[in-house]
Amino acid sequence: AGMTDLLDVATGDVGAVDSSAVDIIVRGTAAVLPTNPPIPFAGGRGVAGVGLSTAGATLRVEVGWVDEARSIGILVASGRGAGSSFRTAGERALRHAVSMLADSLQAMIAEDLRQRAFSTRAVEIVVEGPRVAADLDGLTRALESGLGTVQALVPRGVEAGQARFQVHSTAGAFDLARQLSAHGLESSAVEILQVTANTLRFAVRSPPLAGELEE
Repeated sequence: AGMTDLLDVATGDVGAVDSSAVDIIVRGTAAVLPTNPPIPFAGGRGVAGVGLSTAGATLRVEVGWVDEARSIGILVASGRGAGSSFRTAGERALRHAVSMLADSLQAMIAEDLRQRAFSTRAVEIVVEGPRVAADLDGLTRALESGLGTVQALVPRGVEAGQARFQVHSTAGAFDLARQLSAHGLESSAVEILQVTANTLRFAVRSPPLAGELEE
């Protein structure tokens, strides 16, 4: 009771947070309880008998990305504190627990970022335009050249005005969309129509692809 505001401990003066810029969220739960450890060689007397307050804090934090249901991981730490009042002792105990988790928390996030940076993901690409079905090989070559970070590109089907591909890349759909927006597709400009975590849909709006020019 009366200790819930201690969850803000050690956050510093961060000011207002723009939630639209948040990537990672850390949820914390703390339990802060009074303790009365014995004084050595004092016949079993506790520290409370000499006017000193002590407390123990158990802190549990869960870390995750805001756009994913799964968590990166869970960390637990215990801290101890002492002071002239239970409130002071509890705050010090919680600060102790926070400080013990800080390095592990940073290491956990860094390792997850490292794995994501070097992992291969599959992105579905849909290309729309009146000529995309005319030369699938030419379109494939243009994509391999224009996307840059592609490890493998596999055609998945062609129908009137639309071609589908599966791309294996270390870059996500948003990175691929930025690459296409900046550089286009060989002699053709592109218009990004839709981007989600694992899909990219765009249209070829200008001159035909290289394979069609050769024809």
